[in-house]
Amino acid sequence: MGDYDEDIAFLGQTGPYFWTTFFLLNTVFVSTGFNGLYMVFVGAAPKHHCLIPDVNLTEQWRNAIIPFTIVDGEEVLSQCSRYRLDVVRNLSTEGFIPGKDVNLTNLEQEGCVDGWSYSKELYQSNIVTEWDLVCDNQWKVPFASSTLFVGYLIGSLISGQLSDRCGRKKVIFISLGAQCISVLLQSFSHSWRMFCIMFLFVGASQISIYISAFVLGMTEIL
Repeated sequence: MGDYDEDIAFLGQTGPYFWTTFFLLNTVFVSTGFNGLYMVFVGAAPKHHCLIPDVNLTEQWRNAIIPFTIVDGEEVLSQCSRYRLDVVRNLSTEGFIPGKDVNLTNLEQEGCVDGWSYSKELYQSNIVTEWDLVCDNQWKVPFASSTLFVGYLIGSLISGQLSDRCGRKKVIFISLGAQCISVLLQSFSHSWRMFCIMFLFVGASQISIYISAFVLGMTEIL
């Protein structure tokens, strides 16, 4: 029977090969961290309200066309409705003053049929402002985030099988290439659907990199 101490003597050795493998694999892991975080920024909804088109309105009516609503006990401008534009335009043309000649609470409201106006105080542009993912479409933001995790599920199921068949090094480099291409295409997405599809591939390639590199690192070091 062999000596136990001699059999495990190779464990814990930290030579040049160990540190080279350690840093290279950790460099790979760094690339997998950003994709799960940047959705916080690209999916953030800035302050917004219904767009007021360039029509003949007095300054008073232009400031009053967005109704106020109560949110968490605080009175704020509505983000998803406005007073009907044709009614407000007629009242403005006739010279009525909002709040003085007209009781605003009695005016009919409508949705943001002309789109939204977004504050650029924090974000110049993101997927919310580009594709109007607010109000009735605000569910599309968490759905887009979920596609990343669906990609994790798919990638975790197939990466192990591919690694056993083709080798983990090949899977890592192929997944790195797939991740780079997916992220690049996602940044040029022309629709919400394309963004979600690319996010699916990003998640699948990202988890494939992580799992394959982790197992490779353990086997190489041991």
